[in-house]
Amino acid sequence: MPSGRYAGWFARDLPTLSRVTKVLLPLPDDAVNQPTQVIIPMDCFHNLASLDDRTYQIVNTSVAKRFGSQAIDNMNLGDFISNNVPSIGKFIADFSESELVPSVPALSVMSNAFLGLVRSQLKANHGEWVNSVNPNLGPGLREGIHEAIALGDNAPLEDFQAIRAEFKSALAALLKDHGILAIPTVPGPPPVVGMEAAALANYQARAFSLQSIAVLSGFCQVSIPLGTRNGVPVSVSLLARHGADHFLLNVAHELYQTLIDEATKAWAS
Repeated sequence: MPSGRYAGWFARDLPTLSRVTKVLLPLPDDAVNQPTQVIIPMDCFHNLASLDDRTYQIVNTSVAKRFGSQAIDNMNLGDFISNNVPSIGKFIADFSESELVPSVPALSVMSNAFLGLVRSQLKANHGEWVNSVNPNLGPGLREGIHEAIALGDNAPLEDFQAIRAEFKSALAALLKDHGILAIPTVPGPPPVVGMEAAALANYQARAFSLQSIAVLSGFCQVSIPLGTRNGVPVSVSLLARHGADHFLLNVAHELYQTLIDEATKAWAS
């Protein structure tokens, strides 16, 4: 399956999501619903999410109530990646120096690797067709596809593939069988119509940084809606190792109502 193309599904509630998952993923049942650890990385929530949403506090309080404070690890994910994914070393300085807005440079490298792999595969699979047919593509999509085809041959693919393999191995060693990683689902409220190009590009870059975690590692992810804040939907995401989908949903069931309760309290104050 090409990089960045993974199956996903939506449901109106967790019981429905679990039933659909059992049909689509006939994996062995996992009765475990207590994680050995829940990593809630401070850098991801402080630099890649809206502080006004208070999701960092909401997730920490909820996990402490359901699983105990001893299960929580607030490590910086960027530091972990820098220390355990050797191949990002040649790229990290460029991102650290060029990004003036709050970011997690190590995740920016991961996002760049993800986009590089996608561009290369897009050119290999569809470049000839795009150049010969010149399809009528919408704005944004058109520029993105032509840029991917133009840059496809220039991407350091071996480096990107090494980054993906090292990251998957490092994250698997970190979470083990029954660990959970909690991250913001998106970097705050969605872009507004007419947003300046630079601000939109920054939003997209931060969104790709968050999305690249599951995409490059192949880990399963569930996004949990917490409600609306100032008229905008807010959610958090939980990730678990590849193949641990049923365990991940078990944890989501255990945590869901507490997350909702804590979000209601936080947003009422």
